[in-house]
Amino acid sequence: MKKHTLSTLLLATSMLSACSVRAEPPAEWGDVAWKRDAATAQADAKRTGRPILLLFTEVPGCSTVNRYATDVLRNPVIAEAAETLFVPLVVHNNLPAGTPDHALLTRFHEPAWNNPVLHVVDADLQPLASRLAGDYTVAGTAATMVAGLEKAGGDAPPWLTALTARADEVAVFGMYCFWSGEVALGAQEGVVSTEPGFLNGGEVVRVRFDPRRTTARQLAARAHVDLVSADAGEVKPTAKDRNYQLRRSKLADLSLDATQQTRVNAALGQGGDPTRWLTPRQIARLGAGR
Repeated sequence: MKKHTLSTLLLATSMLSACSVRAEPPAEWGDVAWKRDAATAQADAKRTGRPILLLFTEVPGCSTVNRYATDVLRNPVIAEAAETLFVPLVVHNNLPAGTPDHALLTRFHEPAWNNPVLHVVDADLQPLASRLAGDYTVAGTAATMVAGLEKAGGDAPPWLTALTARADEVAVFGMYCFWSGEVALGAQEGVVSTEPGFLNGGEVVRVRFDPRRTTARQLAARAHVDLVSADAGEVKPTAKDRNYQLRRSKLADLSLDATQQTRVNAALGQGGDPTRWLTPRQIARLGAGR
């Protein structure tokens, strides 16, 4: 037991030394510029009125930690939301007693050496949303962010709320033109992404959507397309035709989340305003490129 404790402390000490000389932020942080000092984060939260986005995670991290960083914390919308709508604070859950990280771990009753856990709290570190654990998806993280913003009395922007839909079901729809089909289906509530392709020689669109918000039959009725009874895996996708309206627009070079691509493509095809699905930084880059 003593040998295990000693080795744990030695590992923690080496991690502290490594972090102190590390030029780049740890990969486990994703693309978010996290703060490391709780007092500074609290002061910023009081000054700006923004909630604190509090992440407990390992550094160095296990495969789950690294996958969460890659799949979620490097998502351009999640990363920007964390930095601009919140005060982001990260706590390393594998540091020894006596460190500020361990003190926060104890305060929030979080286990050490654990997978990522997310909290949204106010400037006094009081909870604003339910603790997120075990859900390592963009949708789960976005939903926690939205809940925290709303509890704090603010409104979550459309470009963030759109990401709360979960791609839990897939359906295939047929129409005379899959460019038009992507536009019509991509504008519907609950749709996460669209993909054009061919099935038995006909043009179809494969749609991933959130069954909590809509059904395949409702999508077909609202988009005026036909629901095709077929295995989605039988569809032969055509990548060059995906998001046709977006690809031929000035927005094509922006780094967009898959749901953003779907929404923007639909807005362009319907003559609507695509910028409501863009983050402020994306809009700024769009303006700088003109």
